[in-house]
Amino acid sequence: MNEPLHLKWRPDGFDAVLGQDATVESLERLLKSGHVPHAFLFTGPSGVGKTTLARIMASRLDVPQNSIVE
Repeated sequence: MNEPLHLKWRPDGFDAVLGQDATVESLERLLKSGHVPHAFLFTGPSGVGKTTLARIMASRLDVPQNSIVE
């Protein structure tokens, strides 16, 4: 079975995300500070990387993938 392109080529780290420099910088700053909120709300139009950023953030916080709500 062929994997859909949006899953096959999804970045797996902040360094591979393109076009979201300010958001990536803010999220990395939060991780470094140690003061991470209990929830994140990613909003915006379709195709800007909300799910990708959320999945990367969850993996950096060691959150199980099955506990992510989209």
